[in-house]
Amino acid sequence: MSFRIVPEYYRLAVESLKEYALITMDMDLIIGGWSGPAAAMFGYAESEIIGKNISILFTPEDKAKGINQSEFAKALKHGREDDERWHMRKDGKSIWCYGISFPLKDEKGKVRGFAKLIRDDTERKLANDRARENEERLSIAAESTGLGTWDFDVERRTLHLSDRAAVLFGLGTAPTDAGFEQFLERIHTEDRSEIAATFQKCLEPGGAGQANLEYRVVMPNGTVRSVL
Repeated sequence: MSFRIVPEYYRLAVESLKEYALITMDMDLIIGGWSGPAAAMFGYAESEIIGKNISILFTPEDKAKGINQSEFAKALKHGREDDERWHMRKDGKSIWCYGISFPLKDEKGKVRGFAKLIRDDTERKLANDRARENEERLSIAAESTGLGTWDFDVERRTLHLSDRAAVLFGLGTAPTDAGFEQFLERIHTEDRSEIAATFQKCLEPGGAGQANLEYRVVMPNGTVRSVL
C-alpha cells in the first residue's frame, strides 16, 4: 500500500526545516513552491516569486557561465547535485548558500520538475575567509622575520609546515606535510617526551591552550639546533 503525504502535512514538514528553504520548480525551472525560510533568506514574498525562473536567484557571473541551467541538468543526470555558491537577494545583496538540487518524479517515475533545498551559510563563509586572511597575514609576517609556522590537523595528526619551518626541521625547502610522529623524531631524544606531553595538554579540554616550548632539533646530518 502506497502512502501519499497530504498537503497540510507536507507544508508542516517543510516549515519544520528551520535552516533550509525549499524551492520547487517545473521542468522549465519556473518556481512553483516557496517554503521554509525562503522569504526571509531572499527577500521575496511567495506572491512575488511564484512564476519566476530560478535564475533570478543566481549571480550574473553564474548565469553567464550557464550554472543556473547546468546545476539542474547534473541533478537530473545523477539524481542529486550539491553546490556551494553565491546567490542573489531581492535587494541586490549576495548570500553564500549550500544547496541540494534533485528531480521530482511522479508515481510512474517520470520527472515533473525539480526541488532545491538551500541554506544560508554566509556567516560561516565570511568567518572562514577572515580566518584564512589572518593566517595568510601571520604567515607572511612570520616568513619576513625568519620565523617558521606550522598547522596541526588534530584528526589526521599531520603537520603542514611553511617554507621556513620545513628548513628549520630539515624537511626540505617547500611547504611540507608531515606526520606528528615524524615531527617528534626530529626532536632530541632527551626533549621528546616532555614536548609530546606539553603538546597534548594544549589540546585537552580545559587545558592551557598554548605553551612556549624550547627544545633541540636533530638535523639529518647530525647537527643540533635549538628551536623556540
